[in-house]
Amino acid sequence: MEKFAVVYNYLIILLKSELFIVLLSFISKNYQGTRRELFMSDNENKDISEFKKLKDTINTYIEGTRELNYEKMISVVHPDARLFLGNVETSKNLYEHWIPDPVRFPDEKAKKEWYDKAIIKILSIQIEGTIASVKLQFANWYYDFHNFVKINGEWKMVDKVSSKIEHHER
Repeated sequence: MEKFAVVYNYLIILLKSELFIVLLSFISKNYQGTRRELFMSDNENKDISEFKKLKDTINTYIEGTRELNYEKMISVVHPDARLFLGNVETSKNLYEHWIPDPVRFPDEKAKKEWYDKAIIKILSIQIEGTIASVKLQFANWYYDFHNFVKINGEWKMVDKVSSKIEHHER
């Protein structure tokens, strides 16, 4: 049982490291049956650097969202970025969508409750040249797809589509 615990701890450390991303890339390139799009495209050396830059951008967005920090959120968004929600036929500007909501979050207690509930997971990242797509799971509420374009050396979110996670009762 002790050996299992040691191996388990090493696996956890590996999964949290950047080395894991490089390893995934190597495996996916050499074994075509794997989901190659999970993290990398074909140009591995450049992609590792771009992956890190894009992941930093995504994490800025995630932190801003959880902290309800409007300035942090929009710092990674193109001014013309659009949002499409599920089956709604119209879109809206992301800047307008994220305008601080004093009614929904009137005090620090409400903001803390939001922060605790708004767990956002990165499910996949795909980069091809100067474009990228990121899939996030927003708590147990939404799946989001975000598209990014590299503009003047920085990754900027240009659109977001969201679909509510349907909870089926059994």
